[in-house]
Amino acid sequence: IPSDERNLVYKAAKLLMDEFQVEEGVSIHLDKFIPVAAGMAGGSSDAAAALVGINRLFRLGLTERDLMERAVNIGADVPYCVMRGTALAEGIGEKLTRIARMPQCYVLVGKPGINVSTKAAYESLKLDQIQTHPDIDGMVRDIENSDLYSMVNKMGNVFEPGIIGKYPVIREIKDLMEEHGALKAMMSGSGPTVFGIFDDKKKRIGTLSGFKDRAITTTLDSGDKELTFDYPASGALVDLLKEEYYIRTKTDEFVLKAVEKGEQFNKYTAVLNVEELEGTAFPYGFESDEQTIKACL
Repeated sequence: IPSDERNLVYKAAKLLMDEFQVEEGVSIHLDKFIPVAAGMAGGSSDAAAALVGINRLFRLGLTERDLMERAVNIGADVPYCVMRGTALAEGIGEKLTRIARMPQCYVLVGKPGINVSTKAAYESLKLDQIQTHPDIDGMVRDIENSDLYSMVNKMGNVFEPGIIGKYPVIREIKDLMEEHGALKAMMSGSGPTVFGIFDDKKKRIGTLSGFKDRAITTTLDSGDKELTFDYPASGALVDLLKEEYYIRTKTDEFVLKAVEKGEQFNKYTAVLNVEELEGTAFPYGFESDEQTIKACL
């Protein structure tokens, strides 16, 4: 993430400060909670926050509409991030109309350990091959009528075929969410993040457990000093692809580091001393006397 004039936060602040000839300086600390290149408008929301903040800090007196008109100069998604709420976006995303609130539902978001640039997403989009389009007008009517079930049946994302063709892990996440009760799971924007819509909070929690339960359990011979294994990259879901993992033995945690990454498999290794683990209790309830560790992926 650039921390200079290339950053959207910098551009947003500079846009207003230049226009209104603000002579004072401003120090901005950015904490990222939305992953980069996730198709979730993380940078755009940061820029919107900067516009709102500079307007308040220096008492520029700009209305929400004023900020939205300027926001499009930063990016197409920024005006919406200024406005927020439920809206119909037209044009390149800058023509916004407020609509009724979304029907009551629960949302689960999962991002695989890959990044997809917006530029790459548009390059993969074959307009002449798009056979179906989401029923936008119908979705707006369903939202107004608070008909969640009808709305999800009309949802769609024309970016999905091209992106999923390159990154099948996105399909895995979609399928897993829907297998666990999501009414609809769909890629967010240009991807690769997937969101699932649920009508029941317990189903959403159950899906999250389904992701977390994808663990590797390996039995070691007494005296083994190292564990090395391959884990399919395509199976690493949600927050699983990180630089470090923790494996838990009977008594302690050990840092497990990725030593090699590839398109098909990621190789991990951990150095242990299993001789020190004999005679202790398993934190996960295992009763075997064998030296078993569980990689919490």
